[in-house]
Amino acid sequence: MIYPVPQGVHPNTHCCGCGQPLLMPWVHVLQDHVLWCMADPAHDTYQAKHSQIRTLQHPERGEVEVDEITGEEMT
Repeated sequence: MIYPVPQGVHPNTHCCGCGQPLLMPWVHVLQDHVLWCMADPAHDTYQAKHSQIRTLQHPERGEVEVDEITGEEMT
């Protein structure tokens, strides 16, 4: 379970780190939404559904994998 839900993360755009769909139920005790993996509620990671990893050439480090959507370096 992921709480609090990070801004910009939604089950329509993200999935669990294991690749399974996420649910976003309201939890009355917390008075907020949580992200919940449909396969295992204990999972606490997420990833973008439509990430596209691209290999780019870095002048000093050689090949570097970069997520085109977030711009984050993967390696």
